[in-house]
Amino acid sequence: MFYDRFVGLCNQKGVAPTRAAIEAGISKSLVSKWKANESKEPSPEVIRKLANYFGISKYEVLEDDNSKTSTNISIRGQKEKPTIKSGELLTEADEELFKMLKALSDEDRELVKLFAEAPHETQLGIMAMLQAVHTERAKKESPAKNRQGNDK
Repeated sequence: MFYDRFVGLCNQKGVAPTRAAIEAGISKSLVSKWKANESKEPSPEVIRKLANYFGISKYEVLEDDNSKTSTNISIRGQKEKPTIKSGELLTEADEELFKMLKALSDEDRELVKLFAEAPHETQLGIMAMLQAVHTERAKKESPAKNRQGNDK
């Protein structure tokens, strides 16, 4: 239940849920709906406001102790695939990305996080710049590979 997560975040920050709602810019009645379980999860706009208020990522707003990504050990001693919040198994591509993220420095992980939380238009601009750099590198490497092939 999202209300429990919200109260947990409030406790970590040392504020009452009502005060947190007001300071975050959300209605107290919405908090009451969470408490009564009438509204299961907040809207993307409310998630953004809560993330800003608590100083955490949007994902962390929805995360609780039972939904964190983890690798569990099965009865047979084999590792199960990590799962995401919805309980779906990660794809091989997701697992590969997760491994790459784990290998990054904290500073680089923060940059990836900033990219993920950036507006879509900003992400598109960054991806276009990366594609241009990749294309330029490929052009520079291509003649070198051709020369190596001709030397054989």
